[in-house]
Amino acid sequence: RLAALRGLVAAGPKAKAVRADAEQAAAKGQSGMEVWGKVAVAAMDGDVRTAAPVVRDALRHRNPNTRAAAAAALALVG
Repeated sequence: RLAALRGLVAAGPKAKAVRADAEQAAAKGQSGMEVWGKVAVAAMDGDVRTAAPVVRDALRHRNPNTRAAAAAALALVG
């Protein structure tokens, strides 16, 4: 699932057809998926940098998997 969300980030606005699925992944709160889901939605909107506040907050999350996902996403959102 994480790989699919990362693929949606790479696809950017071309992936708008599956936006609802990315939003659902972002809302579930599973380790790392919520971070990549929110980054994917931002990418679909055309500006992945808008997810930067979410990624920065996730870097301080208590779950190490969430922090790892945020660290990986940080390179994309700046």
